[in-house]
Amino acid sequence: MSPSSRLLRVLIAALIALTAVVASGGGRGRPAWADVGPLRGRVVDAVTRRPVAGALVVAGNLDPVTTGADGGFVVDDAPDGAIGLLVYADAYPPAAVTVAAHQRWTRVELTGQGDGEVIQVTGEAPDLAHPTSYTLDRDHVRAIPGTGNDVLRAAQTLPGVGRVAYGLGGLVLRGTNPFDSNVYLDGIEVPIAFHFGGLSSFYPSTLLDQLVVTPGVGDARWGRGVGGVVELRSRAPRGDRWRVGAEVGVLDASTFTEGPTGRGGAIEVGVRRSYIDAIVGPLQDSAYRVMPRYYDGQLRWDLPVAGGTLTAQGFFSDDQIQIGEVGDFSQFFVRGSLRYQRRRGATTWSVTPWGGRNAIGIKAQADEVGTAPVRAARDPYGLRADVARDAAWGDVAGGLDVQGARVTGETPDVAPLIEGDGLGVTRTYRWYADVGLWTEARWRIADGKLTVKPAARVDYLGIADRWTFDPRLVVSHELAPWFTLRESLGVAHQPPGPLYLFADEIDPRYAVQAAVHTSIGAHVRWPGEVRTSVTWFDARFGGPGAPAATSDDDRASDERSAGTEGWYAIVASNLLGEELSPTTTQRGHSAGVEASLQKRTDRWMLWLAYTWSHAERHAGAVRLDGWVPYVLDQTHNLGATVSVALGGWQLGARARYVTGLPYTPVVGSRVGVDGEITPVLGATGGARLPAFVSLDLRVDRRWRHGWGTVSLFVDVQNATNRANPEGVGIDADGTRHYQRGLPVLPTFGVTYAPPGS
Repeated sequence: MSPSSRLLRVLIAALIALTAVVASGGGRGRPAWADVGPLRGRVVDAVTRRPVAGALVVAGNLDPVTTGADGGFVVDDAPDGAIGLLVYADAYPPAAVTVAAHQRWTRVELTGQGDGEVIQVTGEAPDLAHPTSYTLDRDHVRAIPGTGNDVLRAAQTLPGVGRVAYGLGGLVLRGTNPFDSNVYLDGIEVPIAFHFGGLSSFYPSTLLDQLVVTPGVGDARWGRGVGGVVELRSRAPRGDRWRVGAEVGVLDASTFTEGPTGRGGAIEVGVRRSYIDAIVGPLQDSAYRVMPRYYDGQLRWDLPVAGGTLTAQGFFSDDQIQIGEVGDFSQFFVRGSLRYQRRRGATTWSVTPWGGRNAIGIKAQADEVGTAPVRAARDPYGLRADVARDAAWGDVAGGLDVQGARVTGETPDVAPLIEGDGLGVTRTYRWYADVGLWTEARWRIADGKLTVKPAARVDYLGIADRWTFDPRLVVSHELAPWFTLRESLGVAHQPPGPLYLFADEIDPRYAVQAAVHTSIGAHVRWPGEVRTSVTWFDARFGGPGAPAATSDDDRASDERSAGTEGWYAIVASNLLGEELSPTTTQRGHSAGVEASLQKRTDRWMLWLAYTWSHAERHAGAVRLDGWVPYVLDQTHNLGATVSVALGGWQLGARARYVTGLPYTPVVGSRVGVDGEITPVLGATGGARLPAFVSLDLRVDRRWRHGWGTVSLFVDVQNATNRANPEGVGIDADGTRHYQRGLPVLPTFGVTYAPPGS
């Protein structure tokens, strides 16, 4: 057992005993301001489970509040004891609800369409028995300066999420490779989260409900990744009437529509296209004209069926870059799913079959042989089946997670060319299937002041023909209504990429990656709706490592290359997608502290996020350098975001300070007998780029009318035009050439939102 595991077990035992003492003390000694606090909840239709927007919620003699588009509401300064709620909503009878003492979250399910029936109410305590995660809703995503209303670029402002140079795509969670983390949209894994260059993510914020980022190991329902989990939860379509919205920006334009479909159903459809090719293309030389463009589309249809909800969903992304007469590069994926979810009594279950296609292609023009294509395609399929049951002591859940694919590879074949024919194509096919089973149980002890959730996951990773077992444990302690501790310990495994199937010989670097994650966090609610959290984390990654190094030349891997070539290789692989980028296994370690402070009101949003971390890798037991800084290691990452609403205006600013990336310096040179100069490399990762510092600004102006709301936004990245070095090239004599990052970059756009959005 590792020292960190022994420490965690002793700490958990001590905290359980401390929780029992606090619970038996009845909360004596807590601050006076803990007697009041925010009461949160959501109002939904009991049959369709769709949110009820615009409902009026009155709590005692406090000021009434109105539910938002997601049906959510917040009653500030609600007393800690039992409190009565009155709920008024169009097409529903008025309802009276009692929320129990100490309960800070409730769900109200309205039944009856004006027929005088009473409503059904279920109260729920927030689920604290999950690993530390960070949540952003649609409004917060669209208020963060420097992100251009983009969903996943906003995630880079969260604690535990590293910065990617040049503002490119990729999510670095707790010092891991972007490929080590999985991105899901409503439970369906997304193969490529960003369009070319990372300028925009695949999903528009207009159709988003929530973004949840869990660095490290997630709940047991998520597997096959050792870095973390990123969940995008789509907004349910509204079925009261038809709406049409649109957004036009510097890079792209999008539109969406939603409305009723009969029988209580509702549908939403969105589409987006960039027009960079139309603007930039005509300004360049035709022989080397770079013309990038991307599409994406989304569909969701909800329909009440047999006491539950049937959801049909589809989304796609299509990118292409044409480089004049040289060639082109394209990538595409599409996903479709059909989910049925129903709650009957204390049991909730859902079944989701899904399928799709991924395709990546490269066409290079060669004078002698013509076009030389390289293509990789994957036809994935999967099934998710989950069941959960509530009980007086807590709840229990479990499920099945199956996914597989047919993988196709196409490469040029020169044999016909030798015989005088044209260039041929060689096609290769492979199949694989992964099967996962998971279960978890949550016990609430001492009125929920202590929550214990053990979980386990078993996977057969068909791509590597290997079984894995992932035990996980989360314990949370509400030591006071305003103070909670949470500890988690979990194991995760990750299979190699699809290129593993085409390897002629099994390379140990492509074995299954394993990781053990440990974290301890404290969460405090202060007066004035201020929340803080501090989380310590430790992650250890295992694997057989790379082949042994036998000479200085053999050590010339990504990390041993002078400059920042290792970083470029990782980011390029992330943008290309896993079809052309196999994952390698290394021994690794990352540890650090995440801290955040939040204050949100109707007018103000203040967010401070800080991460201190140290990430290192070891490529083999006989590696001459031993443990070295990971190419994406960022010691300090500090961000401060503030936004304020002033009438029809909203002003925001974001300041960031991030430690520069490590690189391998050149400390000297050797001159050979032929006069060739050979650089002498220093310690791997022994130098760092200068720190990244930036100030981003944002201004929004809204005009509200009876027919909808028109918004104009101006978003300025690097407003001070600071010359931030993002990379470095090193000559053989040691001369450094810093590559400057983005200069001041203003973007703007216009958005139309229909009434009720």
